[in-house]
Amino acid sequence: MKIWLKIIHTLVSIIRILIYSNGTKIPKAIGDTISIIGNAPELDTSIDYGTCMVTNGFALNTEAWLSIKPTHYVLCDDKFFVSSCYYTSVIWNTILSRDWDMNIYMPKLRTGKDVAINHNHLYNKTTVEGFNNFVLFCTKHNLGMPSPANVLIPSLILAINMGYKEIHLYGFEFSWYKESIFGEEQKAIHCYAEPDYYKLPDLETSLYTFYRTVYGLNLIKKYAKKQGVTIINHSNYKII
Repeated sequence: MKIWLKIIHTLVSIIRILIYSNGTKIPKAIGDTISIIGNAPELDTSIDYGTCMVTNGFALNTEAWLSIKPTHYVLCDDKFFVSSCYYTSVIWNTILSRDWDMNIYMPKLRTGKDVAINHNHLYNKTTVEGFNNFVLFCTKHNLGMPSPANVLIPSLILAINMGYKEIHLYGFEFSWYKESIFGEEQKAIHCYAEPDYYKLPDLETSLYTFYRTVYGLNLIKKYAKKQGVTIINHSNYKII
């Protein structure tokens, strides 16, 4: 990217931070190792994941939910914050019925959002762009992050900023990217059943989202290295 574009993106990001950002308090790590579990179709519930973090629609998979009993739950997509949404009502009922302690993270929302899921931790998903060192500084101090185009981005940042030194990734196969971009037909997109009206994004949206995801994850790899954190991806399809 040309330097003048980086300057513009940095200045725009500073304005976003001044308008939307606030301090974020997250709990300290429990030990040194954490597993982050995605929503890929194939999910092995026989693995001992230890301290683990799950994402978005994970609670819709009843078997995995009750077997794994996650420690952390990260929500990112806007659809989870609208009370009339199918996803939110089912997830919230499932979360309420659990019999274990769990931290629930949702982003600080802009005004006008209907916050449907209760939570005990807010994180800052303000998009920060521009010079890499500026983006990484903001990420470290919870002022923002690379575009949270995929829930893995805030999940990794939360895990690193909590203080975990070894992060294991499971179930991040990016199935819907493979189908919508590469034409690889998938039997299922997620480990939970989708409602009948679920539709994949169009190709243009998928390509743009995929680009922002890969770009953000590459920045997080640099951030993890600076923080002395090892990321181990156990998925078959790796983009980090």
